[in-house]
Amino acid sequence: MNAAATTVQVIRVFVSSPRDVQVERDALRELVDSINRTDGQSHGFRLELFRWEDDVTPRIGPNPQQVVDAQTPPYDIYLGILKHRFGTPTGRHGSGTEKEFRDALKRWKADGWPWILFYFCHDPIDPANFDPGQYAKVDKFRKELEKKKKGLYAIYKGARGSGDSFYEKAGDHLRRIVAQLLAAQATPEPPPTTKPATTRGTARKIKILFLASLPDDQSRLRLDREYREIQARIRASEYRDRLELVSRWAVRARDLQDVLLHEKPQVVHFSGHGSATEELILEDDHGRTRPVSKKALTGLFRILKTISAWSF
Repeated sequence: MNAAATTVQVIRVFVSSPRDVQVERDALRELVDSINRTDGQSHGFRLELFRWEDDVTPRIGPNPQQVVDAQTPPYDIYLGILKHRFGTPTGRHGSGTEKEFRDALKRWKADGWPWILFYFCHDPIDPANFDPGQYAKVDKFRKELEKKKKGLYAIYKGARGSGDSFYEKAGDHLRRIVAQLLAAQATPEPPPTTKPATTRGTARKIKILFLASLPDDQSRLRLDREYREIQARIRASEYRDRLELVSRWAVRARDLQDVLLHEKPQVVHFSGHGSATEELILEDDHGRTRPVSKKALTGLFRILKTISAWSF
């Protein structure tokens, strides 16, 4: 009997953290094994962790970070974890974790990839093992991500056992990312068109801004699925080369004006909740509901149209 060949997509996850989150690193290994046994077998993929303690061959001579960097393979997902320690300085960086994060961010800026996940622990501090200097560096790094608006990080409490723990949150996030990867690759490329290509200067791209907001105190929605469907429709469109889709997630009310000014879209699509009085439900600084009235939105778009001469 001839067995049909089965193609399995490998999705590599690079784990970056100091030593004080070993429990979380071990939980992540168990989590990946569980996902591979269930979702992976059902959908034809396998997650592979790259952890220095498992996958790096020891070498004397170069410094430890150089040894890790030299053996790090290409990866699809960067997963960083910080608790109460920042780690050991390495060259120009405050720790190996910081260097690995900045390397991943540099790749993302150049290629739009990898997907960067970062988790900060909010467990109580153990006074017996507390290093104020190390914790200050963790706090400074977290505030830098907030101040420079480098996306969104996750907060967890405990390694596992609750909806707020690392195991549960990371599992949910990894499954969502894998679903998006698989869906994007499964979307067939549209057939080539015989129409002449639009040359630069004859028509500019139309930017579509996808805004998503889902406060913690609202019911869950599959916003990622809605975004994926829009993305697929654009890719299948006859005029796909003239459309540019940009997304912003977990939008706060106070972010709205800055996002619109920065992106200058021709089309704005909001995904989330609305109220019975025609308000959009955005987030406040604490992740809770912050309604924005129709009047306020109309005034904002009118002002921005005047300032930037946009066409809405």
